[in-house]
Amino acid sequence: MLVALIFKSVAFDVDHFLIYTPSAHVYLCRFICTILLHIELIEDVKQGLLMLDFLNTHPEQFDQTYMAFAIAAMQLTGGFLAEITNLFMLATRSSVEVCITFFVAFHVLCTIDNIYAEGVCDYALMEALHEPLVFKIKPHDIKFSDRNCN
Repeated sequence: MLVALIFKSVAFDVDHFLIYTPSAHVYLCRFICTILLHIELIEDVKQGLLMLDFLNTHPEQFDQTYMAFAIAAMQLTGGFLAEITNLFMLATRSSVEVCITFFVAFHVLCTIDNIYAEGVCDYALMEALHEPLVFKIKPHDIKFSDRNCN
């Protein structure tokens, strides 16, 4: 919803929407901010892919595979949407100061889920969040025809 509101307010509510670069300084600032946020968001995308891979190879460890799939898919698509929104918003900024301000604000927005996860009081849940997934079966060892629909 936030992404839709951002695109609406930036592109659709403007009479003459256009993306231009006023100077090389702004272009360089956009590039650096994009790379920095990409480095930050790539971990979320990788974690979503790893979760989907684990779910695909170990469905017996889940009571509700649909819920686990939804969580992994949200992690993956959230990272992709944040990348696309970051690229779009930085492309529409016209000064170095505004690019840096937007970068800092968007970086804080992207870390809210991590701050919330670290604030969970339940110790068992926190322990589960910090333990890496252990693959007993490698994904390439399972034939595609042997995998179930879940």
